Amino acid sequence: MMDTTQTGQHHDFVLSVAKEVIECRAARDGHEPGTYNCVEDQEGYIVSLLNALRQWSHVHEIDWEAELKFAQGLFRADLGVPDTPATLENMACPKCGHKGSFYVEVSSVILFFEDGDTVLDDTEEQWNDYSYCGCHACNHDGRVYQFRTDSQQDKENTDG
Repeated sequence: MMDTTQTGQHHDFVLSVAKEVIECRAARDGHEPGTYNCVEDQEGYIVSLLNALRQWSHVHEIDWEAELKFAQGLFRADLGVPDTPATLENMACPKCGHKGSFYVEVSSVILFFEDGDTVLDDTEEQWNDYSYCGCHACNHDGRVYQFRTDSQQDKENTDG
């Protein structure tokens, strides 16, 4: 878990990357480096960049909706928004339809001693919709939210 200083540094880093990318896009339209007001974004370069990323995903057969959901999970984690409790409820493999058993990557806290002894912390293992998930039946893998049946229905409704 990141402490407050690390979280602040990470936040500053992410914002500086965003600013650089917006300025780079503005430079493509002839704006001098460092002169474009990225906060007001009067030319709409943020939308232009999102459109470019969407097209990139389409051309390279990357699941845009999955990327957005994963990014939302990272955003929530960066802000320290607590996860909703994870369960296997409403989960099915999007490839074979299997239900009931999945490999899920979890995090837990273990106390390690120099002599090799370990003590598992009394907190529960933690996982969420953005944890790695694999189907026990066919080995299809992805993120937990991709195995959620409501997520699969949303994708079908979007894809039409």
